Amino acid sequence: MYCKKVIIKDDDVDARDQRDPSICLKWLTNLTLEKDIKVTYGVIVGNETFCDNMELVDYLNSLDKTHFEIATHGYTHEHFKGMPYDEQYSRIENATKTIENYLHVRSYTFITPGSNDDANTSKVCEALGYHSFSSGRAYPNDNIVDFKIDACLEYNWSQSPPEHCSFNSLKNNFDDFYNSTDEYYVICMHHNTFWYENKTTLNQTRVNNFEDFIDYVKTKNVEFMTIEDAYEWEVDKDRIIHNQTKNSYIIDFGRCEYNHTVKFTSPENYQGKKIVVLDATTNNVIGKYDANYFEFTGVKGHRYEINVEKESEINDNLQYWVIVAGVVVMLGIVGIYYKRQKKIDR
Repeated sequence: MYCKKVIIKDDDVDARDQRDPSICLKWLTNLTLEKDIKVTYGVIVGNETFCDNMELVDYLNSLDKTHFEIATHGYTHEHFKGMPYDEQYSRIENATKTIENYLHVRSYTFITPGSNDDANTSKVCEALGYHSFSSGRAYPNDNIVDFKIDACLEYNWSQSPPEHCSFNSLKNNFDDFYNSTDEYYVICMHHNTFWYENKTTLNQTRVNNFEDFIDYVKTKNVEFMTIEDAYEWEVDKDRIIHNQTKNSYIIDFGRCEYNHTVKFTSPENYQGKKIVVLDATTNNVIGKYDANYFEFTGVKGHRYEINVEKESEINDNLQYWVIVAGVVVMLGIVGIYYKRQKKIDR
C-alpha cells in the first residue's frame, strides 16, 4: 500500500487553433499508459471550435477513464477573480453542460485557469455540485476538497513556450514533499509546452526530463491518482472505525471501499515492546514490530487488532524452537548411528 499520493494535473486541453489533439497530448496519453500512472486533464470547452473539432471530442471520448479524468478548466480559460457571482455561475454551468453533452461524463473537479479565482469561484462550484477544487490558492469550504498545487512544471510564461524546471529542481521539490507529513503532491503541467515553437516537433530534451522525473517518483512509495480518485479516497477515510479495548487498538475497514495505509505510533506503555498486528478477519498475524512507529496496509473490508505480544506467546515460540532444535539434533544422532551400523554390518 502507498502512503503518498501523486496527482498530475495537465491543463489546457483545448480546441483553439485546432491544436489538440496535438502530438504533445498524444505523447502524454501514451506515456500515462506506458508508465501505468494517472492524469487529470483540464479541458477548455467554451469556444466555437470545441464542438466543431470532432477529432478532439472523439479522442477524449476514447480515453480509458481508469487512467484519465476529465476536469472543467473554465469555459474559455477566463480569469474568475473579481467576476460577479452570477457571471461565474453562468460560465461554469455552461462548461459543465458542454462536457456532459459532448464527453458524456459529469465532471466533479474544477481547475481554475491561471489560479485566478476568488471565494465566489469556490461557492459557485459547490452550488453546481463540484466536490473537488484545484488552484494555487485555497478557500475554506467544508463541502469541497481543495487539492492545492504544490509544483508547476513550467515557469517564465513571458517566453513561448515557457521554460521548464530542471530535473534536479523537480526532484528536490518532490523530495521535500516526500519527507514531509503531507499526503498529496499536486503537480501542474501543460502538455503543449513540450513542443518547439513550430508546433510540429516534440522537444526531446523536455520529454526526457519529465519522463526521468516520473521514473524517479515511481521508485518511491507513492500512488498516482486523478483528482477524482483522491477525493474518493479522502471521503473513504471517514468510514474507518477506531476503537480501543483494555489490551488492544481496533481499526475497522469494514465499510471502506479503498485500502488505506495505517501509520501507528506506539503509546507510551507499548514502547520498547514487540507489537503484534492481527488481521481479525482472516485471523492471521500480518506483522510483528519492534519499532515505536510503523506502517501497514489496511485492506478494505478487514478489521485489525494491535496489541503487545504476550509473554505466553513468546514462551510458546521459544518452546517451539527448542523442540525443533531437539528434533534436528535427534535426527542427526539417528543419522550418525545409522551410518555407523551400516559399517559394522559390512
